[in-house]
Amino acid sequence: MKEKIKSILIGILIGLIAFPTLTLGGTFVVSLIQGKSVEEAVQILAEQIDALIGRVEILETKQTEQQRVLQEMQNMVEQQKKKILCQELIKQTPQIGDITYRNIDIVKFYRQHQDIVAKKEQYIAYLKTLPTFNDPKSDDLCVHDPKADNVVKCLKDEEADLNFFKKVLSEAQVFYDKYMATCGDLIESNP
Repeated sequence: MKEKIKSILIGILIGLIAFPTLTLGGTFVVSLIQGKSVEEAVQILAEQIDALIGRVEILETKQTEQQRVLQEMQNMVEQQKKKILCQELIKQTPQIGDITYRNIDIVKFYRQHQDIVAKKEQYIAYLKTLPTFNDPKSDDLCVHDPKADNVVKCLKDEEADLNFFKKVLSEAQVFYDKYMATCGDLIESNP
């Protein structure tokens, strides 16, 4: 592939340098043969060189534009690759915990479990403010929750639930951090 490009570049150089030189030199000689003075032949040669320089400038402008377009296309390809990677990363979640967003969306999964942990912590703190009694079945301090129709809630059970969701959140943290490090800017730009 590089040899082909090298051959093309050499051909272009020959076309831009050698061919016009031979042609312009030929024009100079023809002008002298046609009986024109040296000054007139030099003037004709200068006009042809100006025209050639104009063509080279146009080619350089077109080449610059093509390079810009090519760079834009490469940037678009890189963005699409990143989006594909992010679509794969967002589906990586722990295989435990609430199934609503499992294997679908790590961001929502992680944020959902953050909310669950925060609410559990608040609920346990609330339960600890209520009068307790010893439950002979569970050997635990329990309370009647007036907000839940006096249902008996035992602190060990609630703390076990909290610990489970903290474990899920901890496992989700790895996937969430990896996704955010790679794709966080996509979330910012596409709410």
